[in-house]
Amino acid sequence: LARALAPHPNLLMLDEPLGALDRNLRERLVFDLRNILQKSHQTAIDGTHDQEEAFVIADRVIIMNKGRIAQIGTPEQIYKYPSCRFVANFLGLSNQVDGEVVMQDGKFIVHTSIGDYPLQGWDTLGNVTVLLRPDTIQAGKAGEHNLTGVVEDVTFRGSASKVTITIAQHLFTFNFPSNTFLPTRGETVTISFNPDEALQIFPDDCPD
Repeated sequence: LARALAPHPNLLMLDEPLGALDRNLRERLVFDLRNILQKSHQTAIDGTHDQEEAFVIADRVIIMNKGRIAQIGTPEQIYKYPSCRFVANFLGLSNQVDGEVVMQDGKFIVHTSIGDYPLQGWDTLGNVTVLLRPDTIQAGKAGEHNLTGVVEDVTFRGSASKVTITIAQHLFTFNFPSNTFLPTRGETVTISFNPDEALQIFPDDCPD
């Protein structure tokens, strides 16, 4: 990296710069790399399949699919507002169901196999993909809407545990803090959420 920066290039190209490193070293160097690029005011393009690396280093992220741009935005914009099913899947946001937006009593409603929900800021009828964001779910019935399902698997991952739940014949994955009470495999559980925070609607196909 020092040799590459020494001639003060107009553009620095990085191709999976941290891909061959062990996890602890990679997590340390990704912050070092960001700080070096910022302090040297160096413009860089980092090609990577590691979403976390891209989010830490980049000011702007471009997600590509088969040579075409699927979405451009800041790391926060990309993660919070994926533009289509492909982008959501690429980010690991796989809690998706098919939905249909209809007009009911003068309001837009999305019908899904896990319930019907009112929509805010949506004005198009037809088939859509509905994403249930895993970072907005609560265990229990504290939220506005409740869903009940059966626990299929619980995987300990340090500070958080990955819990897979079957709800209305769909597999959903959520991360729960490991220091809280965790369900066991085969147990029936209830989760809750507020639709305005937890549900995101987008077309199946990425915009051209």
